[in-house]
Amino acid sequence: MKPLHSQSIALALLAILSTCGPVLAGGRPFHVTAMGGLAISKLRNVDFPYAALQSVKGFGAGIGLAWPLAASLEVQPEVLYMQKGISFGESEAVDESGSVAGTFETLYVVDAIEVPLLLRWEVPTGGRVHPVLSGGPFVSFELAERFKFTGDQTGSQDYEALKNTDYGVVLGAGLELDAGPGRWILQGRYELGLADLGTIYLSDDVHSGAWFITTGYRY
Repeated sequence: MKPLHSQSIALALLAILSTCGPVLAGGRPFHVTAMGGLAISKLRNVDFPYAALQSVKGFGAGIGLAWPLAASLEVQPEVLYMQKGISFGESEAVDESGSVAGTFETLYVVDAIEVPLLLRWEVPTGGRVHPVLSGGPFVSFELAERFKFTGDQTGSQDYEALKNTDYGVVLGAGLELDAGPGRWILQGRYELGLADLGTIYLSDDVHSGAWFITTGYRY
């Protein structure tokens, strides 16, 4: 079981972000964004000679607060729940008699609370559609780590191989559409992990990497 201090830190950060945004904004208007979507990830620098390694599709969701620094420029800290990992590909499932009973996929999945700190630049257009570019650092705290089996054979097994804390850089772009009192958002970003997470199988110096495609509402 992972140490509880990672979950405590993440919950404390969420509470601070949810309650202290107006204070940090110094009385200036701020925006709240709720978002969720698809995380397509693949741990980098993992060498596995028995199968072609593939990406894992997971879930991500969270909230962000943003307030202006200058015209068209904002700072936006976020708190996200993210699933990342890697797929070791498909294998044959064998029954007690040794006969092939189907196939299953072996996934290595990491659940984490992630805290990006982004600068957002809104491209001035004067219309209802607003292109936005964003970027900045992130830090994440691992909640759980496991092997997961899907297909004709299913199951999950907790496993501890990677370090509990990751950090890196986020780069993203998106569109925001005026809708009611706020905006609908659609964005994509890439998260490049820079921390040495440890060892999986015979691979040292494993790093994270993920595409995160989200939609949501900004108020």
